[in-house]
Amino acid sequence: MNSRAWDDYVMRVLTVMTLGLLVGCQPDNMGREGFHRPGAANAARAQLARMNIEMTDEEYETRVSGNDTEVVRLFHAAGFERGRSMGTHLGWASAVGDLALVKFLVAENPSHINLVTDGHPPGTPLIYASMAGHVAVAKFLLDNGAKVSLPVRVNVEGKTLDLETPLTAASREGHVETMALLLRYGADVNAGDPPPLSVGALYGNEAVVRFLLSKGADVHAQSVDGWTAVTMAGKCGHIRILRLLLEHGFRADSHCGSEELLAVVDQAADEPLQAIRLLIKHGAKAKTPAGNAALIKAAELGYTKTAILLLRHGADPTFKAANGDSALSWALLRKDTELAKHLKAAAGADK
Repeated sequence: MNSRAWDDYVMRVLTVMTLGLLVGCQPDNMGREGFHRPGAANAARAQLARMNIEMTDEEYETRVSGNDTEVVRLFHAAGFERGRSMGTHLGWASAVGDLALVKFLVAENPSHINLVTDGHPPGTPLIYASMAGHVAVAKFLLDNGAKVSLPVRVNVEGKTLDLETPLTAASREGHVETMALLLRYGADVNAGDPPPLSVGALYGNEAVVRFLLSKGADVHAQSVDGWTAVTMAGKCGHIRILRLLLEHGFRADSHCGSEELLAVVDQAADEPLQAIRLLIKHGAKAKTPAGNAALIKAAELGYTKTAILLLRHGADPTFKAANGDSALSWALLRKDTELAKHLKAAAGADK
């Protein structure tokens, strides 16, 4: 056996030893004893020394950020701690799906199971497991007291943090199996800012949207900013999802529909012609204050075809915003001769 092969062999053996697998502790029943027996801790420290790895905060963070699972396990086995590190460690272990390490850390300090850490993004172990789609880890955390419902804002050490719900985190990443687990454990299908359905629509994940609709998600649920799943799908040009939402009960023919005309135009990154056309087809009215405002916004952003469509469906070409802006003033400013011509013709016809 050459030197490199021998080093690899020693690393594997010592890692197993530090996990307690050679001292009578089974992986599915791993607690403090398996990780913290003196022999295991000494072996872990010796292996870290042989690898020229110092047990410092900086070194630990480097290994965590690099997903160096074997070395991080050695740190734990060697008894490494720093400040609130056990809570931080549990979040990391949950994020990478290391069930054995999660079980050990929960046994070590059960109070950390709902600890919010200021990560990227901030979250709890369950949020991180849900985000990564680690169903077995999420189920273990839930079975051991992890909260499936959380406030959207929390205070951690004097800092206000915005939190996703575990369901929203799973929805964002498209983990439908994890979503189903969370709902079985009582997650609110509409909770979160934005709600899970809006997140699925924003990321264009049709499977997520269909699943949430099948579980009774409210198509009219709004974020704090007033945006719905329709807003998210429309502004991103996810037309199949937009159509799906409209076919599942979104009242485009109500006040909500005209408000969506403005929201979609205002938030779109590109000309939202297809989305606006679909909303109007399902009853959204352009001949409303929101429709008039959408016309001005379309002119301001250079969405000529969208502005002409709104105009043809009743938006007022003479309407002025509180600051005096009108669709025509923006068309002239942008030198949009085609839109200016349509606006002047529509204004003349209205006289």
